[in-house]
Amino acid sequence: MTINNHQYYEEIIQKLIDDGIILKHYILYANKETILKRLNKRLERGETWVKSQIDRCIEVFDTEITEEKIITDNRNIGYVVEEIAKRSGVILLPDKRTFLKKGIDRAITLIKHIRQ
Repeated sequence: MTINNHQYYEEIIQKLIDDGIILKHYILYANKETILKRLNKRLERGETWVKSQIDRCIEVFDTEITEEKIITDNRNIGYVVEEIAKRSGVILLPDKRTFLKKGIDRAITLIKHIRQ
């Protein structure tokens, strides 16, 4: 028997619910053009397996996995974090990092994604 990605997804989500975990689920959603730009920033160049999966994944998010979406096209990380916090009823502490420290942290995260 073959289990598709959606079945894995449902199994994981159901296990969390069964374990009494309060689950706030948001899909960070972007159009294909935005996803391609983000992958290219991570040095995912050319025709790769990841890029070949974009259309299939967007289709699943449009038809099968329909939890609350946060559209991330033309949005920065700060906006997305604040939107998740707002929708979840979480009050964020002020980010006291300097502009330089935020940039360094973002660069480190980017490097980690490239290495994966």
